[in-house]
Amino acid sequence: MARPAWAYGMDLVDATDPITINIRQHHIDDAVAGKGDKCVAARCIRHTLEACSVYIYRSKAYIALDQTGPALRYQLPSKMVRDVIVHLDNSEPQKIVPGIYTLMPPPPGQRLGIDRQPKEGRPKRGPRPNKSHAFLGRVSAAKHAVR
Repeated sequence: MARPAWAYGMDLVDATDPITINIRQHHIDDAVAGKGDKCVAARCIRHTLEACSVYIYRSKAYIALDQTGPALRYQLPSKMVRDVIVHLDNSEPQKIVPGIYTLMPPPPGQRLGIDRQPKEGRPKRGPRPNKSHAFLGRVSAAKHAVR
């Protein structure tokens, strides 16, 4: 499998603007299952945006528009994953649905470089009480009350 452009030292940044692609039958016909650079979505993006490098994972797309600029990171829409990516990975190209899909920038909680540690001053959550014991206690108390 060809290595993505950022694997050769190209910078990787989160996209800021959405892009819309139109997957057509000719993108589906020559797609290769299990190859992130030759799948349906990669072929369509490369054709639509004239990108030099495109790599698709299950939920993200990495697009390098030229050899000098950074590669852009996009979130794949769940409909595209369900209707296109999963069928190709399962070797079912006849089930792939051509259509128009919009790739969005990653949401704030999934952006590169985000600090995923709890903020200072927030109370840390401890273990939650096991509610099943309290429920069982009420049931057994109700049984004894009926007798």
